[in-house]
Amino acid sequence: MRRRLKTRNDTKSRLTAKAEISTIASAFIAVLALVIASISVVIAIAALRVQIFELNRIAMGIEEMQPIQVGMQISKDGIPVNMNTVIERGDRLLVQITFNNAVRGRMEYIGARVILPNTLIFEEGSMQIFNQRHPMGRTIEDSIMDATVVLGGFNDFNDRGRGSGTIMFAVSVSPYETLFSPGRNEIEISASVGGVVDGVLVSDIGISQTTVAMQVDRILGEQAIQLNIGVSNEEGMFVQRVNATHGDEILVQFTFKNNSGFRMSTIGGRISLPDALEFVPDSTRLFNRTNPNGAPMGDGIAEMVVNFGGYNPFDEDGRGSGSVSFRVRVSDDENLFPSGENAFRISAQVSGYRDGRVVTDTFIAYAVVDVNSSY
Repeated sequence: MRRRLKTRNDTKSRLTAKAEISTIASAFIAVLALVIASISVVIAIAALRVQIFELNRIAMGIEEMQPIQVGMQISKDGIPVNMNTVIERGDRLLVQITFNNAVRGRMEYIGARVILPNTLIFEEGSMQIFNQRHPMGRTIEDSIMDATVVLGGFNDFNDRGRGSGTIMFAVSVSPYETLFSPGRNEIEISASVGGVVDGVLVSDIGISQTTVAMQVDRILGEQAIQLNIGVSNEEGMFVQRVNATHGDEILVQFTFKNNSGFRMSTIGGRISLPDALEFVPDSTRLFNRTNPNGAPMGDGIAEMVVNFGGYNPFDEDGRGSGSVSFRVRVSDDENLFPSGENAFRISAQVSGYRDGRVVTDTFIAYAVVDVNSSY
């Protein structure tokens, strides 16, 4: 009897345990189904949101265009810069970046960032924004050079100035010549502008960007061209100063060396004479590696800059150097000579060029002719 009762109890326990396991399994399946259903709902909502945004994007007119129209202008001394503008190290430039909200609706935020090359130096405290609310300008953070800065909310653009703005700041061209290659250097300023519409970053569609390039000439250092000038004395040596009398002819020579370390496509120069020293026609000769015996140059050197040819960097084999000689005659016109001793200075000047543009300072050297006038 007891054995039968125990058997019944065991059977009942097993049935109870199975029922509990079945209940737990059913509950787990129900929870799993609820999770799956929730995920499906989230996915459906996300898909719906994307569809709604796509429809809004089309409605706002930004499906086939940049949502923000951006333009840039750089000026020097109030004149817009273009690829033909001469810009030199140390010049101060004003940069203006304009933007318009091109969507048919309000942008909650518009943000911008500016990228400068290391050849341009940002002028701290110069950053301002101009818009309908601040027509006279408002100073904004300099950090726009390091990160995107929020410029505020903007309605859609209209011809009354709504929905548009201008960022303005100043930069200067670096004074360090080592940052530039000899000749013309193309440098760029770029700006990127993005906005938020209905909580969605418009940059998902594409940030509007603009870039402006300009040319900067590298002016080489003080010793880029070594220039010396001398006048021939009675011994035929070239010296800095000689004595002469009326009617004397004097041989003058100046030498130049390209010490810049770069090839000059042209070295050009001219001479300047006082009225008391007359240039002797057909006396000019150019000496260099190509013309060791001298080549006639005509008489233009006394009136304008004359091309002496291209020159590699100077070396001991004679490359990179040249000389020009010419003759002057001491005038007989007594009106040009005050009584007593008179000192008259002859000057020569040269510059280096690359691609048709000056890339050196103008170097000047002097020699003196002393005339003891008997008039």
